[in-house]
Amino acid sequence: HSGKEWDYVKLKAVDIVSDYPHHDVLKMIDKLNCENFAPGFSGLYEWTQENNIAMFTPGGHYTKDIYEQYTKEYLVPYLRDKHVI
Repeated sequence: HSGKEWDYVKLKAVDIVSDYPHHDVLKMIDKLNCENFAPGFSGLYEWTQENNIAMFTPGGHYTKDIYEQYTKEYLVPYLRDKHVI
């Protein structure tokens, strides 16, 4: 994950270990991730809650709505920014 999705990981690290000493390492990983990886799905959690949309199917996979929103909000802009499309 990168960007605001990575913030979730960083916050969890602080929740688990209050004196987490590796923030500089997390910053370096975040920079690498932002440059090389598309954003993850976790940024859609709030969107699903606000719109009362299921995140997962009964089998545990992301729903069609999640894939559509992810593609529109994250994937296409990311690929355009990287000059892939």
